[in-house]
Amino acid sequence: MSVPARALSPTPARFAPRSAAARSARPRARLRFLIYCVSFLGWLGLFYYGFPYYRLGLAERLHAPAHAALRPSGAMGLLYGYVGTAFLLLLLLYSVRKRVPFLRGFGSLGRWLNAHIFCGIAGPAMITLHSGFRVTGVIAIGYWSMMCVMASGFVGYYLLRQVGGALSATEADDHALALEMEELDRELTERYGFQASDLQDLRRRAGADRAERMGLLPSLFYLMGQDLVRMAEALGFGSPSGAMRYLGRSEARRVRALTRRRLLLERRHAFLRQTSAMFHYWHAIHKPFTIVLFLMMGVHIGIAIWLGYALPTG
Repeated sequence: MSVPARALSPTPARFAPRSAAARSARPRARLRFLIYCVSFLGWLGLFYYGFPYYRLGLAERLHAPAHAALRPSGAMGLLYGYVGTAFLLLLLLYSVRKRVPFLRGFGSLGRWLNAHIFCGIAGPAMITLHSGFRVTGVIAIGYWSMMCVMASGFVGYYLLRQVGGALSATEADDHALALEMEELDRELTERYGFQASDLQDLRRRAGADRAERMGLLPSLFYLMGQDLVRMAEALGFGSPSGAMRYLGRSEARRVRALTRRRLLLERRHAFLRQTSAMFHYWHAIHKPFTIVLFLMMGVHIGIAIWLGYALPTG
């Protein structure tokens, strides 16, 4: 890959000014990261506090000093259950926000999705503390359904990122992706001297030449493998192009961002049919687990109220 002399100038000629949304995206991402870190550390603190109790067998727990507080019907055990149940119920608000036109003015769908993801992690974490890491009997069906909902939620979010918000492989989606790829190709060739062979290499790395021959599961594993390789390269384990050595830091960062975006768009365009189909199959798996979760949760809460365990017992 050759790099023209104009690419070495410290002042980019075709850099578009960042939009207000782009400028605010990074602080929001940092805030989300901070919330997750604080929440995780808080959960670890609760786990550390109860670990001497959680590591005991069922018979030994009856004689442990912390049994009165940490058992599911104890003061702290019930508090964990209340908080976990609240998070699980808040999960439903995302579906309500998507389906009720009146709520479209209450925040962007992306922010609701971020809150949905957080509740989908925090809820099972608190319910696990409520259970004392011991789940037996019929309630185990609801607990493991909850864990399947959480695990499938991660898969669904990954697929949503792959399709880029477009949930069907329509001609409009293809056209929009093609236009953005053309714009990126123009900047890479005119400003940074990319040749046709370089663009073809990006297409090859995206797997575009083999996408049509792949089924759904092979496509999913291929995309995940590519993302792992990309993460390794971002951490410095990849070998940079020789031409990158002649660019300034800001210019090199710009080239990496453009090529990464171009690679992802090519991959999204090539695998749009597979990822859209996988997303529809995911709905068929995710929803039944969700229904079982809330049915069993309702049965569990109803029995607890009926037997008098809904309030702390001595």
